[in-house]
Amino acid sequence: MEKPPVPEKFKSLKPLMDLAHWTDLNLGSRLILTGTAHAKFEMEYMEDSFKPDSVVFVGPLSELVFSKLLMRTGNLNLANVDEIVRITNRVPRELMKLSAFIEENSISIDEALTKFEVNRTGYFQDIAEKYYNEIKGDDMA
Repeated sequence: MEKPPVPEKFKSLKPLMDLAHWTDLNLGSRLILTGTAHAKFEMEYMEDSFKPDSVVFVGPLSELVFSKLLMRTGNLNLANVDEIVRITNRVPRELMKLSAFIEENSISIDEALTKFEVNRTGYFQDIAEKYYNEIKGDDMA
């Protein structure tokens, strides 16, 4: 069973599904969704006519924005910034997961970075393999 979109669960967000609700009173308002988890909303629930002018897809955070976020993550050693950037690719979700991983494991930062990278690489590899196998299975059907 598929989960309903967030605006269906939280009625206060319902107007986000129909940009026609955005009137002159909202002039200048911006909604910024960060992360790839929101792509389903933009691709499936937002009306196509609004996408060209209303949706801008952005990649990982800029160096400046990521460094500000990193400074607020107290348990990361700032001496490892280059390694943290390389491992997380400046993706906020990955930074938060890394921070949580360090909190949960009483090991050195260097060891935590190495283990986190191995864990996340394995996780993403599993997802890619499942996706590939599904596509391969569809092609054979």
